[in-house]
Amino acid sequence: MCGLGVGLVQGAHIHPVSAPGSHDEPSNGLALCANHHLAFDRHLVGVRPDNSEVVFHGRILEQLPGSPAIRALVNGTFDQLVAPADRGARPSAEMFEKRYQFFADQYDWLTR
Repeated sequence: MCGLGVGLVQGAHIHPVSAPGSHDEPSNGLALCANHHLAFDRHLVGVRPDNSEVVFHGRILEQLPGSPAIRALVNGTFDQLVAPADRGARPSAEMFEKRYQFFADQYDWLTR
């Protein structure tokens, strides 16, 4: 989401591995910095399955004017996910759809 590398990324599951029918495989994962990983896990940032657009929850966007740290997070985030060169390591749109179904009450802001 932000391009941070240098060994500072973490693996994040898109569709929780604990969810029924979920799989622990590259298409169900993202490489995220710690801040984006936590925002993703707390449902404050999402990815549109149809075009890989990265979208922040309104609660984050409301804080932009008064918080330099939030501005830095949002401004340092790519508009779209950057897909890994290895096609087998790319996140699947289906995994995002499953995530948003599994956590339906947490993502009504994204599906509007």
